[in-house]
Amino acid sequence: MKKVPALFYILSALFIFAAVAHLLALVLVFKSWNWLRAFEVNPGTGYLVFKNLFFLLGFLVASISLLFRTRWAPVFGSVVSILLAAWFWLDRTLLNQAPLPFSQQLFTLILSVLLLVLVLASLWVLSPHMKQHPSDPPKMEDNLEKKN
Repeated sequence: MKKVPALFYILSALFIFAAVAHLLALVLVFKSWNWLRAFEVNPGTGYLVFKNLFFLLGFLVASISLLFRTRWAPVFGSVVSILLAAWFWLDRTLLNQAPLPFSQQLFTLILSVLLLVLVLASLWVLSPHMKQHPSDPPKMEDNLEKKN
């Protein structure tokens, strides 16, 4: 049996941290629901609930699937990570009521791209370590391990 790389646990913890952050944002939306409705936030409270619930469930499923080493976990984690980065920048530039000039967003842009590339590269590195489906043909490494 192969040892599981520590990167599985690091990425799972990162995904759980992101899920908890969206859970806390969702709780905060419900706690301040009356204030948000009174001040008529744009794009609206329904949008805030949908966004945080979507990413809460997405990162929770990504973390659990990564811990169970399902075949689709790296792809799903990548898709959720890309969606979060795209949604973050959509919120920050188009949906924000007082957007900052581009020169003040450059550092955040570079930081978010670097973090996204790091997560995507980590998921790509972990993809060979996923469990195989029983109907898949055996990998070459598995044949070599059985012979030795």
